[in-house]
Amino acid sequence: MSLLRGNGNGTFAAVTNLAVGQGVVGFGPHAVLARDVNADGNVDILAANTDTDNVSVLLGNGNGTFGTQRNSLAGDTPVALAAGDLNGDGRIDIVTANEASDDVSVLLGLGTGFFNDPVHLLSGARPRHVELVDIDGDLALDIIVANELSDDVSLFLGNGDGTFGAEIVLFRGDRPMVVGTGDLNRDGLVDYVVGAAFGALPHGVSVFLQTP
Repeated sequence: MSLLRGNGNGTFAAVTNLAVGQGVVGFGPHAVLARDVNADGNVDILAANTDTDNVSVLLGNGNGTFGTQRNSLAGDTPVALAAGDLNGDGRIDIVTANEASDDVSVLLGLGTGFFNDPVHLLSGARPRHVELVDIDGDLALDIIVANELSDDVSLFLGNGDGTFGAEIVLFRGDRPMVVGTGDLNRDGLVDYVVGAAFGALPHGVSVFLQTP
């Protein structure tokens, strides 16, 4: 990964490269997030690595530098990454979308930069993007996934303890690549938007408003 520290005036310092995967730059980091995974007040970096099937965490020192990577097994070719507290213990957990195994991996955080072994949830074919959101208003985070080859979106409702219900299939379109969520019409309900890449209608961006 490349890190460019801001100078505060719209310019950036020289690039710093950070190794992820197996300690060698270039082992397929495909998605990156910045979160405080060990609750020390410093921002840490998480990367999903497609070539090594894992997630790397680099703990921040609070001065723009980072420690040595800590790797946790994810799934087969993770291409997308989301983070949040899935079981209410105050620790950051992560979910990866694994395009080669047609599933998502749930990794509960230990609060140290490492994670428990993944639990796999079968999704549609070639999941490409994943989001965490409380879509049903029960204060537990849910998983929503865009599946490119099965032309649909998967929803897994969270139980609040790090486990999830069976897959609910939502969108039916052509090649959904990305999904986003938010209250689009100010009715207090979470809606979602799907970006579909190719083919017959519906394609482009599709908006789905949740009904009570």
